[in-house]
Amino acid sequence: MRSRTTKGIATAAIAVALSISGTGIATATADTAAPKQDSAAAKSITRGEVIKRAQKWAKNPVPYSMNKYKDGYRTDCSGYVSLAWKLGDSLSTVTLPNVAKPIKKSQLKAGDILGNLGPGTGGAAGHVVIFEKWANKEHTAYWTYEQTPPHTMHHKVSYPGHKNFKPYRYKNIKD
Repeated sequence: MRSRTTKGIATAAIAVALSISGTGIATATADTAAPKQDSAAAKSITRGEVIKRAQKWAKNPVPYSMNKYKDGYRTDCSGYVSLAWKLGDSLSTVTLPNVAKPIKKSQLKAGDILGNLGPGTGGAAGHVVIFEKWANKEHTAYWTYEQTPPHTMHHKVSYPGHKNFKPYRYKNIKD
């Protein structure tokens, strides 16, 4: 069995070799592994599947991080949406609009999202949540799945939720 130092040196040597070749690597454990760099858009997914996938992290809350991964997805808000929508990569608040289209408040259905998305929303400047259902008949509050510090939450919020939030729908969602 090799020592940690020997393993660390071997890992660093491989990283340097791959870096020189232009391949690059991400060092991570099995539970923090970054997803494969496939096309971000997935095949179609049903609304029920989106909610079921969101419930996975909500049942056993996952700590929020912009740098860590679980189940192949970054554990921040846009990584959580990417998991729920079963995308091939963890998108960001800047890139989610590439796979979603703006909709009206009256069109919101389970599996849609509300967020501050697009240019200028990278890092902590943007945020996104998953819409589950309306919490009242007036449509002034809704149930959401949200990845936010300190961890995943399923809770009720007032519409729209956060400043500058707008509703969006995944382009490949099936009713």
